[in-house]
Amino acid sequence: MMITNHDPYKTPANAEYPIQNQATKDMSKSTNSINVGRVGFGDEENTYQMLISQNYVTVGADGTSSTQQYKSLSDFRHTNFYASTATSYSGFFSGILTHRPHYQTDPFVAGTCCSMNDVYLSSLRSSSTLSTFTFDTTNDDVQVVAPLIFHSFPQNNYTSVWEDESEELLSSFNNDTLTLKFGDADNDEAKSAYISSEVFAAAILNDNAQLNGNSASDNSLAGVLVSYNTLDNEDSELFETSNSMPNTDYSTWGFWAFTSIDFSDEDDDMSAALHLGTWVAGELVSQSEIPTSGSASMSGAAAFSVAYRYDRNNYDHTHHRYTTTADVAATFNWGSSGYSGSLNFTNFDVKNPIVTNAGFTSFTVAITGTDNTYSGNSTDSLDNSWLGGASVAGALYGGSTVQESGGRVNVNLYKSGDIGTQGANDYYVAEGIYLID
Repeated sequence: MMITNHDPYKTPANAEYPIQNQATKDMSKSTNSINVGRVGFGDEENTYQMLISQNYVTVGADGTSSTQQYKSLSDFRHTNFYASTATSYSGFFSGILTHRPHYQTDPFVAGTCCSMNDVYLSSLRSSSTLSTFTFDTTNDDVQVVAPLIFHSFPQNNYTSVWEDESEELLSSFNNDTLTLKFGDADNDEAKSAYISSEVFAAAILNDNAQLNGNSASDNSLAGVLVSYNTLDNEDSELFETSNSMPNTDYSTWGFWAFTSIDFSDEDDDMSAALHLGTWVAGELVSQSEIPTSGSASMSGAAAFSVAYRYDRNNYDHTHHRYTTTADVAATFNWGSSGYSGSLNFTNFDVKNPIVTNAGFTSFTVAITGTDNTYSGNSTDSLDNSWLGGASVAGALYGGSTVQESGGRVNVNLYKSGDIGTQGANDYYVAEGIYLID
């Protein structure tokens, strides 16, 4: 079985200039290079599905043999594989946006002035309205609606220059909303493939969405969403410093990416791209299924997209991008009028110099909730004059009882000092998700 957003047998729409006519939607681990300037046209925006059905021979005790079909598509949705029978999931998206104003000369064209580092960054994560995943068992497709909210990076004397150099002020977009959709109801404009509740993928619906519900020009969006369990083998490098995500029965997670030619809500003069964002979703429990007494413990892992600037001065745009992980342990204390608890993150990006210097390789977030969602902020003190912290928003998943939980988590660490002093205006941002059971 293979799910991909690229047809390897199709000639690009403009073969002479393939980079400028295809959006970068590669789901590889490295995020050092991101195409933020172009959107592809034609069938390369679709998601392609190939299923290989394998026959096998069984030999009975009497020596007779028979050939049988290995597995049908419906077998992958059987409870022997996955406990949940829900046709709808709810969850969270998270990621880091890379922006480039259109007035800059093109960094992808040789001989022009700009480099890949001449870009500006921001956060994009789920709003208070959860994303919905709808599984169509008749047409074997999936539809995802993701209401998102935009956040500018923590302001210091370095990130404030992004406002001055960009014709569109990033901070003016703060708390603006954006709704992205993956897949469509008739599997026409936005292709998708639904194998099971933990194996699926979908291309973005190019509905020209922009911030605050505005509409951009035609063909302004390209992107893809894929579940992690679609991979045949787990990425051994991703979780090398932490536990892997748990193999849950009522929830799942994965990666997503998109690019937009017109991202601003005013003059359409800023492009944006998000590479290797993360998402998590599951079967929400109902209010009546949440305990009113007692406690529960869960454990699992988190995966993040990271951007940071370290030991720099003046307005050097050099920053670093990668994915990282953490271990997560949670306690829920149930009550008659709500519940409380804590999420403890350990082994968080232990090799990063800022996280280590700030003493933030482990942190705790106290949470509260009254229904199947909850939220909270960290209260850990930071070392060496670092500012910031972490926050989470999560949901309770399960069948007839609370058995799992997942949500989004973001970390902001920063300093603000003299712009000419080395390291006085460094920052660290991580946007990710967690899954525990």
